[in-house]
Amino acid sequence: MEVQLLTPPEECARRDPKGLYAAARAGRAPGLPGEGVAYEPATAPEVIARDGEDAEAEVDMNVVMTGEGRFVEVQGTAEKVPFRKSDLGRLLGLAERGVGQLLEIQASRLSGS
Repeated sequence: MEVQLLTPPEECARRDPKGLYAAARAGRAPGLPGEGVAYEPATAPEVIARDGEDAEAEVDMNVVMTGEGRFVEVQGTAEKVPFRKSDLGRLLGLAERGVGQLLEIQASRLSGS
Protein backbone atom coordinates (compact mmCIF):
# COMPACT_ATOMS: atom_id res chain seq x y z
CA MET A 1 0.00 0.00 0.00
CA GLU A 2 1.35 3.40 -0.96
CA VAL A 3 0.40 6.33 1.28
CA GLN A 4 1.10 9.97 0.55
CA LEU A 5 1.21 12.39 3.47
CA LEU A 6 0.70 15.97 2.34
CA THR A 7 2.01 18.05 5.22
CA PRO A 8 3.87 21.28 4.50
CA PRO A 9 7.48 21.40 5.76
CA GLU A 10 6.53 24.31 8.05
CA GLU A 11 4.00 22.10 9.82
CA CYS A 12 6.49 19.22 10.02
CA ALA A 13 8.99 21.60 11.62
CA ARG A 14 6.38 22.81 14.09
CA ARG A 15 5.61 19.22 15.16
CA ASP A 16 9.25 18.09 15.22
CA PRO A 17 10.12 17.14 18.83
CA LYS A 18 13.72 16.20 17.96
CA GLY A 19 14.55 19.46 16.19
CA LEU A 20 15.56 17.76 12.92
CA TYR A 21 14.14 20.57 10.78
CA ALA A 22 15.96 23.22 12.80
CA ALA A 23 19.17 21.18 12.48
CA ALA A 24 18.65 20.81 8.71
CA ARG A 25 18.09 24.54 8.34
CA ALA A 26 21.35 25.13 10.22
CA GLY A 27 23.17 22.70 7.91
CA ARG A 28 23.67 20.01 10.57
CA ALA A 29 21.19 17.43 9.20
CA PRO A 30 21.48 17.17 5.43
CA GLY A 31 19.11 14.91 3.58
CA LEU A 32 15.84 15.85 5.23
CA PRO A 33 13.00 15.87 2.65
CA GLY A 34 11.60 19.35 2.21
CA GLU A 35 14.79 20.93 3.54
CA GLY A 36 17.40 20.89 0.79
CA VAL A 37 16.33 17.51 -0.60
CA ALA A 38 13.60 17.32 -3.20
CA TYR A 39 10.43 15.70 -1.94
CA GLU A 40 9.48 12.67 -4.03
CA PRO A 41 5.68 12.36 -4.08
CA ALA A 42 4.01 8.97 -4.20
CA THR A 43 3.43 7.81 -7.78
CA ALA A 44 0.13 5.95 -7.23
CA PRO A 45 -1.00 6.41 -3.62
CA GLU A 46 -3.91 4.34 -2.36
CA VAL A 47 -4.35 6.75 0.54
CA ILE A 48 -3.70 10.48 0.63
CA ALA A 49 -3.58 12.16 4.05
CA ARG A 50 -3.78 15.94 3.80
CA ASP A 51 -1.97 18.14 6.31
CA GLY A 52 -1.34 15.16 8.53
CA GLU A 53 -5.03 14.62 9.19
CA ASP A 54 -6.23 11.05 9.31
CA ALA A 55 -9.97 11.70 9.21
CA GLU A 56 -10.34 9.11 6.45
CA ALA A 57 -8.28 6.48 8.27
CA GLU A 58 -9.87 3.33 9.62
CA VAL A 59 -6.90 2.81 11.95
CA ASP A 60 -4.51 5.40 13.36
CA MET A 61 -1.18 3.58 13.71
CA ASN A 62 2.11 4.89 15.08
CA VAL A 63 5.17 2.65 14.90
CA VAL A 64 8.75 3.37 15.97
CA MET A 65 11.49 0.89 15.08
CA THR A 66 15.24 0.55 15.46
CA GLY A 67 17.58 0.25 12.50
CA GLU A 68 17.82 -3.46 13.34
CA GLY A 69 14.07 -3.91 12.82
CA ARG A 70 13.04 -4.15 16.46
CA PHE A 71 9.91 -2.40 17.68
CA VAL A 72 10.34 0.48 20.13
CA GLU A 73 6.74 1.67 20.16
CA VAL A 74 3.46 0.48 18.65
CA GLN A 75 0.20 2.40 19.02
CA GLY A 76 -2.93 1.54 17.12
CA THR A 77 -6.43 2.98 17.47
CA ALA A 78 -9.50 1.84 15.56
CA GLU A 79 -11.07 5.06 14.27
CA LYS A 80 -14.24 3.50 12.91
CA VAL A 81 -14.53 -0.28 13.27
CA PRO A 82 -12.37 -2.41 15.60
CA PHE A 83 -9.62 -4.27 13.75
CA ARG A 84 -8.59 -7.92 13.96
CA LYS A 85 -5.30 -9.42 15.08
CA SER A 86 -4.64 -10.34 11.43
CA ASP A 87 -5.14 -6.66 10.48
CA LEU A 88 -2.61 -5.66 13.13
CA GLY A 89 -0.09 -8.10 11.67
CA ARG A 90 -0.66 -6.64 8.19
CA LEU A 91 -0.29 -3.08 9.50
CA LEU A 92 2.93 -3.94 11.33
CA GLY A 93 4.25 -5.55 8.14
CA LEU A 94 3.49 -2.37 6.19
CA ALA A 95 5.16 -0.27 8.89
CA GLU A 96 8.21 -2.54 8.85
CA ARG A 97 8.47 -2.23 5.07
CA GLY A 98 8.04 1.56 5.21
CA VAL A 99 10.66 1.97 7.94
CA GLY A 100 13.05 -0.18 5.91
CA GLN A 101 12.51 2.03 2.86
CA LEU A 102 13.06 5.18 4.93
CA LEU A 103 16.28 3.76 6.37
CA GLU A 104 17.54 2.93 2.85
CA ILE A 105 16.77 6.47 1.65
CA GLN A 106 18.40 7.98 4.71
CA ALA A 107 21.55 5.85 4.32
CA SER A 108 21.76 6.74 0.63
CA ARG A 109 21.40 10.47 1.32
CA LEU A 110 23.90 10.43 4.17
CA SER A 111 26.47 8.55 2.07
CA GLY A 112 26.03 11.04 -0.77
CA SER A 113 24.92 8.36 -3.27
